Amino acid sequence: MQKVLLSSLLMLAAAASVRLYRKERSIFALLIVLTLGTVSARAAKPLNVAGVDVDCTKDVTITSSDIKSGTVTYTKSTNTLTLTNATITRTGSGDYCIHNRSQQGLIVKFVGTCKLTAKARVIRMQCGGGYSTTE
Repeated sequence: MQKVLLSSLLMLAAAASVRLYRKERSIFALLIVLTLGTVSARAAKPLNVAGVDVDCTKDVTITSSDIKSGTVTYTKSTNTLTLTNATITRTGSGDYCIHNRSQQGLIVKFVGTCKLTAKARVIRMQCGGGYSTTE
């Protein structure tokens, strides 16, 4: 979506600059650059599960079309991602079931039978964290 938005903004800028005088065009170009900077500054969340960026500032129940069954929750107070009888299937070449970008000390807990399937690695931990299983 960002690429489409950026392309549209650039096309509008090109069309509008043809009609503007040199001084006005400079001001318009500056506004476009500022707008593009704002759009591209959107930061990724520290944790992504089944293609969903997780807001780790609160307790969350994660829903996604890639979560085929079971429940997936994040608990802020314990910094724990819990998969309960969960089946997650990711089909993209760079997609992970669980991608911990920067959530320090994350605990991933598997309860019951969980099945994670991905073309890439199913779990990618880019910073500290651990796994545990619970029956």
